[in-house]
Amino acid sequence: MSKTNKNVKKNEISTTPPKYLGETAKEMYRTLAKYLKNDGKLDKIDENLVVLYAATYEIYYEAYGHIQKHKEVQAIYHSVQDSTGKIIAKDFSGYRKNPSVTIYSDAVAKLANLGSQLGLSPKSRAELEKIVQPKDDGDDESVDDLLNKGGGSF
Repeated sequence: MSKTNKNVKKNEISTTPPKYLGETAKEMYRTLAKYLKNDGKLDKIDENLVVLYAATYEIYYEAYGHIQKHKEVQAIYHSVQDSTGKIIAKDFSGYRKNPSVTIYSDAVAKLANLGSQLGLSPKSRAELEKIVQPKDDGDDESVDDLLNKGGGSF
């Protein structure tokens, strides 16, 4: 039985990234899948979120690299030609925002959203850590509810 089939039967996230991901995304996928698999809070059905996170991370990484190389703004020049069409000068006409800044910004927002869904932020981890404790009368009450009622100290 292949490794993938074992993971499907066990309902676990595979630590092997999809072949179509780029190298940076594959590395992020491996790292994240191992972490989440060890954490034990996600199932096979959540694997798509890990793939999306890894792919978005690669977009973020590439956009950041482009910004590092070409800066946040780019100079705009217009060519001045003579009557034969030969460029005789370039006139500076201002700056424009590097398109990679928008790509970077969008990727950061998507990473934050996906990371929250995967429990990668402190707040989302805290929400995942809420334990449901059964009461004697059959109603469920979280640890936070119990602490708020009793003053919060042990």
